Amino acid sequence: MRYIFVLIACLCVNSLLPLFLGVDGKTESLPATVTALLDSSSEFTLYSLEPAEKPEKDVSLHDWKVLGKTTVKEPAERAKLLTALKKSVGQKGDRAKCFYPRHAVSTKFEGKQIDLLICFQCGWVQVLVDGKYLPDDIETDKTAQKTLDEILSAAKVPLARKSQK
Repeated sequence: MRYIFVLIACLCVNSLLPLFLGVDGKTESLPATVTALLDSSSEFTLYSLEPAEKPEKDVSLHDWKVLGKTTVKEPAERAKLLTALKKSVGQKGDRAKCFYPRHAVSTKFEGKQIDLLICFQCGWVQVLVDGKYLPDDIETDKTAQKTLDEILSAAKVPLARKSQK
């Protein structure tokens, strides 16, 4: 009887521990098909989002307020953006049980729309394909934030207010 109690207690702790640590067993990298589409795309749209304000319908991206955006067509800039994303997305960051994206990257290739909503504050990326969320969020660290901010700033796109975290 004591062994059954210990087994049940271990199972409960094992099931609840990820919740206390803010880990949901989420995907650790971009799906291969999404990466292939990003690699093949000839341009990206990089967005600056303000998560603290309610968006107006005509200036929102997936219900997040858009402060501005820039199109990244130049091959060197595209490579810089994509390299930064690949270094950051899938890495362990400051994971938290929140999601306040201040950046998004969008592209369309072969009829597929790919949107990455990125929250460096909480350490998560949400991926949408043709407007539908993929089931798992992806971890990210903050490495790509500087590059994305530099590209937005160079295009005179306002940046969201920094988090207090």
